[in-house]
Amino acid sequence: MFLVTVVLGIVTTICTQPVETFRSAYKEEFPFMGYMNRSNIQTCALVIISTRKFVTAAHCLMSWDWDNIQVFLDLSRVEACAGSRKLRSGYCRNILEYKVSKNYARGSRSHIYLADIGVGHLEEPFELSKTIMPVTIVSPDPVVFKKSWDDIVNTGTTCITMGWSVVTVTSEYEHSFYVEDYIHLSNVQPWNDTKCRAADRDRENMVSFGGICISCDRTELTRVSEEGSALYCNGKWYAVMSDVGLMNERRPGRLVLLADFIKELNISHGTSVKPTKVLVFVPPILLYVYVIKCILG
Repeated sequence: MFLVTVVLGIVTTICTQPVETFRSAYKEEFPFMGYMNRSNIQTCALVIISTRKFVTAAHCLMSWDWDNIQVFLDLSRVEACAGSRKLRSGYCRNILEYKVSKNYARGSRSHIYLADIGVGHLEEPFELSKTIMPVTIVSPDPVVFKKSWDDIVNTGTTCITMGWSVVTVTSEYEHSFYVEDYIHLSNVQPWNDTKCRAADRDRENMVSFGGICISCDRTELTRVSEEGSALYCNGKWYAVMSDVGLMNERRPGRLVLLADFIKELNISHGTSVKPTKVLVFVPPILLYVYVIKCILG
């Protein structure tokens, strides 16, 4: 087995199993999962790939505002945290710098990103333990990795998404978000590239940039929707969550498959960023969550 030191691709998943399709994680079940913390507000999930490195969605690190101006994450106000299933618990480290895929770009719609994957470097390393441990992948060889992924899709293997942010579907086109105190998981089913491309123009572009799709069974009204989190299949890490959507047949979840990015982000391609004076970027989806929590008390 190999320890990962690089980034993923985009995926779409489906919840398929009727038993335990949505539940809280067991203690020490996902020791590679962490989150980015700003003023005690959880923003995006992250995946630990070494004691000093993590992977997350690129838009959690740098994005664009409504005037199409690039906005960078203020590293002086954000920490990377891990080591506990519970939010605002565990151990946190300052983020030294980060980089995103050289192909990272904004899609035709404001909430869609292409090659949405990035890697962060910590000022101080995490200490390895039963609750903090790097994730594993099938192989660092992109060809071997992609073949393993194709086998996952072709055999209809159920995968897992995980995180603290949760979406509840209220109708075919509507949903609401909230944040759980403890990490939860959902069973999902990956789509093949043909089905993902056919979903709409944006997903067709996304697949060309390493993107994949997933969805949940329509009877499952609550599912994990954590941007930057891992897609986990057969005990291995395959992709990073980019856009939540409704995770149904009309709006599947979007992810980035690791295969196309393993070598790129490992050899330090992409844009290395160490901002000094920058605006703080918080993903819009998390602002909605925070506003909802304030309103509801």
